[in-house]
Amino acid sequence: MQAVPDGYTHRDNIRAGRHGWLRLTPAYSVKIVEERMRERRRHPVRVLDPFCGTATTALSAAYHGHDGVTTDINPFLVWLGRAKTAHYSRSTLASVSEAHRKIVQSIEKNIVGPARVPRMHNISRWWSPRALMFLRQLRSAIESTTEDNSQEQSLLLIAFCRTLISFSNAAFNHQSMSFKKADRESQLLQPRMLDTYNT
Repeated sequence: MQAVPDGYTHRDNIRAGRHGWLRLTPAYSVKIVEERMRERRRHPVRVLDPFCGTATTALSAAYHGHDGVTTDINPFLVWLGRAKTAHYSRSTLASVSEAHRKIVQSIEKNIVGPARVPRMHNISRWWSPRALMFLRQLRSAIESTTEDNSQEQSLLLIAFCRTLISFSNAAFNHQSMSFKKADRESQLLQPRMLDTYNT
């Protein structure tokens, strides 16, 4: 089996701006799409991607002045694609920064109660009790600080997803699903969690 050349796997998307906002292992490399888009540089085209996943193709098309028409069966990926390809004004980014400050403050002062536990089989396998409580508080704080379906909420929910993944016990270094053996309970202190969310 021939090895995939450097730059042609999902790992390189992490360093590619919005393409790296959320890592989904099955995503293909943006480099593949970028090469196709550059070939069409002189004439704007409409690009159709009926299985758009994380919107790699649509985002790359927009960067090169093309139209992207996409869809996916997964509602989460449709939401993520819209968030990644949206335009954000300076005032929106300033509002996100202010909302972020309020969210951290509300968690530190225990102002908001935790969101409900998601209906997920064997959830304790995914997160320690302490991590899950923090994530529930964080989700609740985001919802109480931002308007539903607003751009501010979308950006903060992307940060929430990144935090959720970083505290997961799931291993993300290969295609198949597995879980880390070490219990991270002792490592997940709330100040460290807030520091992670701040980055």
